[in-house]
Amino acid sequence: MRELKSDLSMPDQNFYKLMFFCFLGCLCIVAGFYFPFICYIGLAFFFVVALFQKGIERVYILLFTLPFYNVFRCSTEQITFCAFLFAFVVILISIEYVIQIIKKQKNINIKNAIVFGILMLFFILPIGSFSIMNSLRLELGLVLIYLCWEYREKLNFKQIVFSLFFGLSLACILNPIRYVNAHLNEFLTPFYSYIGNFYRFCGLAFD
Repeated sequence: MRELKSDLSMPDQNFYKLMFFCFLGCLCIVAGFYFPFICYIGLAFFFVVALFQKGIERVYILLFTLPFYNVFRCSTEQITFCAFLFAFVVILISIEYVIQIIKKQKNINIKNAIVFGILMLFFILPIGSFSIMNSLRLELGLVLIYLCWEYREKLNFKQIVFSLFFGLSLACILNPIRYVNAHLNEFLTPFYSYIGNFYRFCGLAFD
């Protein structure tokens, strides 16, 4: 009962401070719609925020920026900067996890490690159509899932929901920019359906 009460409690001040910094970072993304080079400043800003954030709570940054996944870049030829942020966050959490294991502050769950190790090995194998980038994304995704499970007691369900809610709400508010900004429209693709062509609502992200 105590754990349930803690999980359903309101987010603390540190969480709202993190959301404020994420909001500032997203302003750089929006400015990048008009001056694309500012996206590099936004990426550097998010790197600094993630660097000074503790542990698994860096996941909240990824959830906040998720609706901006497809538009956080300077041109359509580039890999989205959210992918670099995702890799940076996973690496930071992984380093802390390894350090805690070395200091014997954290124990490895052998069964979980074996299961995730087998899955990671499977995605590395060049079976069928093989793409290094897709495999790397899957590997990092599995590592993040494993770390979230290992640090599940430090994740707050309400903060997870709020992170995605704040990011999605901001994307909803900024969505009309696509009607007046030609550069932004380069990143958005109509959703084709048997009932007609339209923009499926998904914030500012492609999917």
